[in-house]
Amino acid sequence: MSKFPSPQNPLSPQPQDPNANQEIVLTFVGKSTPEALQKVKETLGPNAYIISSRYIKGWPFGLRGKSCVEIKAKGRPKSPHLIQKNSILLPSPEEENLKNKILEWIKEENNPHYLYQLLLRKGFPPHIATKFIQDILPYLENQPPKSFSEQNLTLKKYLSQLIPTTPPALQFPPNSPYLCILIGPTGVGKTTTIAKLAARYKFDYNKTIGLLTLDTYRIAAPEQLQEYAKILQSDFQIVQKIEQIPSALKAFSQKDIVFIDTAGCSQKDIEKIQTLKNFLLSLKPHEIHLVLSATSHYKHLRNSWEKFYPCSPNRLLFTKLDEAVSFGGSIALILESQLPVCYLSNGQEVPSNLRLAKPEELAALVFGIGNGRF
Repeated sequence: MSKFPSPQNPLSPQPQDPNANQEIVLTFVGKSTPEALQKVKETLGPNAYIISSRYIKGWPFGLRGKSCVEIKAKGRPKSPHLIQKNSILLPSPEEENLKNKILEWIKEENNPHYLYQLLLRKGFPPHIATKFIQDILPYLENQPPKSFSEQNLTLKKYLSQLIPTTPPALQFPPNSPYLCILIGPTGVGKTTTIAKLAARYKFDYNKTIGLLTLDTYRIAAPEQLQEYAKILQSDFQIVQKIEQIPSALKAFSQKDIVFIDTAGCSQKDIEKIQTLKNFLLSLKPHEIHLVLSATSHYKHLRNSWEKFYPCSPNRLLFTKLDEAVSFGGSIALILESQLPVCYLSNGQEVPSNLRLAKPEELAALVFGIGNGRF
């Protein structure tokens, strides 16, 4: 894992304008107790009164930090120059509250990077979290947020710029249907999602549709899609062998778009995935959506992507957003694969629980208010 950029020094001085003839309270920080005490003695003299001292893990300001010792002391400063050199401004109540909240976020003592911890808790794998932090920290340090809400807004905006999405296809080739196929692991909701897509194109986009299934493994799988076809008053075909593909497509020659359902394949079922690849080579679909459940952990999502990679998916489609506890794994796979997302499914209702993917809404699932239902 690549290292973070070197953090800025959190001990940088900030000026104050105290009355040099009066006793004042100043705050000093150092990498160790002797270093902090040396600053107290140098600034306030040997008779300074120590009010308090504490050890801070991961100084929070600047977003990245180092552990340090903080000492509050009272005395008469020798000169304004020494105050500026050795002490720091006492934090305002708002800053103190911000610091406390950040420190509450830090769970692992050996890792003071609260943003890194936040990404891990949201489901990001370490290498994606590290890369994101490396990219965004220079931006945050040049324009430091003034509050948590402003920080989340900045993080959300930055992340949304990294998420690729694509609009739905509405222009189709003449004399042949536009082919949209859904592939993916078992149990992610491909058949229900196809019904949602078909309804969207029929009723919202006013397109003629057809439904085709390659899924003859599951009991009653063709019947489920056929029932949707009846409801939508669309043509329906079952293909069990590659040799049947030309005649099936000929039956759909006057349709604008055909949605193709496939059998779910375990990531470990190499034979089924190879068979699916052979069907795809014959079909030559325009869109190949790899359908994944947003409830899955990143390592399972990535494993699915790797196993279905030979099928050349050109889009990602996430289902079950309404059931997901965290969304970092899904977002991380989008960032890593750079496959665009067109649709998101966030419920069982057909056709209402299907949305066009928007980068800002996906980013809000990580930074901001977002529960998968939008």
